[in-house]
Amino acid sequence: MVLVSQGENTSRMLTNQLKDIIGDLITIEAHSMEKGIPRDLKADIILLTHYTLLEDLDINFDGKVMLAKRSINYKYLDLILQLSSDLPVLLVNDTKITAEETVYQIKELGINHINFIPYYPGAKEFPEAEIAVTPGESSYVPNYIKKVVDIGCRLIDLTTMVEILRELGLLEERANYLSARYIRELVELNKNLISARDDVINSKKQIEAVLDLVKDPIFALDEDKKIIFANNQARKILKKIEVEKIVNTGMGNDIVSFKGEKMIMTQVSLGKSLVIHLRFASDIAEMEEKLRIEAKEKGFFTKYTFDHIVGKSPAILKAIEKAKKIASSDSNVLIYGETGTGKEIFAQAIHSASKRSKFPFIAINCSALPANLLESELFGYEEGAFTGAKKGGKPGIFEMANRGTVFLDEISEIPVEIQARLLRVLQE
Repeated sequence: MVLVSQGENTSRMLTNQLKDIIGDLITIEAHSMEKGIPRDLKADIILLTHYTLLEDLDINFDGKVMLAKRSINYKYLDLILQLSSDLPVLLVNDTKITAEETVYQIKELGINHINFIPYYPGAKEFPEAEIAVTPGESSYVPNYIKKVVDIGCRLIDLTTMVEILRELGLLEERANYLSARYIRELVELNKNLISARDDVINSKKQIEAVLDLVKDPIFALDEDKKIIFANNQARKILKKIEVEKIVNTGMGNDIVSFKGEKMIMTQVSLGKSLVIHLRFASDIAEMEEKLRIEAKEKGFFTKYTFDHIVGKSPAILKAIEKAKKIASSDSNVLIYGETGTGKEIFAQAIHSASKRSKFPFIAINCSALPANLLESELFGYEEGAFTGAKKGGKPGIFEMANRGTVFLDEISEIPVEIQARLLRVLQE
């Protein structure tokens, strides 16, 4: 027998499969387009891995030409079953036809939860993806792919093996061995599928149990807006409200009302499903206050009150009296004076006497930081905002001091362009 394939890797894998089954009975010679094929091929059977090779090969055949039908290597199916259905997955093979065939064969096995996109050398239009699945053709996977799942070369299927044995007059001799081998593989495949199904069922039960412990209502809808999952809290609410009244087509956060109470609704699209997370605004406000108090306990608090300011001169007494009046308002306050005259002590005393005293007091020396750092300290930043940005981002002091007080020391040292942004904060 002579085996002719497109790639060298395919040639090697299929040759090993043939040798394992009938290698003791026949001589097997293998060639690939990748390495080059002799001008004349002579054998009892010339086995081609794809019919397009007939068009591509300009050689002489002497023997019966057969096409090798191929199937997914069942041994690696569990790798596909573990993939998420949320994102597109590239199915990478050496040609457009083989890539499309592989996608079709996977779907024929009942694996329909993944959006496979055929990819091959020369493919021009395809969506971006982070995962690629390939039947032994990893060399064709694009460099930007983060995860490659190799499911092994597609193997010669049972019907082709039977045809080969029949053509060689070896069917009777090897029929029992061949059928036993394939039945064993199918049994193993069935076990894997059952195991994967059980894993999915168990994972689903675990997720549902965890979500039932969550205080917030969480539920999921299918593409027809029918409820396919709801945790305990959601079931209580969904009895009393209509889903269509609170769900719209927009993603992200929305404010909705339930029995006169405000809720923050977050919608997240997962494939064809929509997950809804409801949070009561009162719970968020309560949690926010706890976080602010915790921040205060970490050191964002005042040490000084008006009782700590010692002095009897008319000037100091007048300043204290004026500061006490200011403490009862929510106005921005400008404190000026020479270095060492107690500007921060007055700032802390005003905070301590104000209705903001239970919340953070955060001081920052504006002259001690360069402009680029000062801006991030004041306003914070999102994750990935610039090179070196912390993972998860960083809150600015205005966010950290919410409902409390910010003390900007040496404010005149702030660069003019940042002063313009700061002015908007102070105004609003």
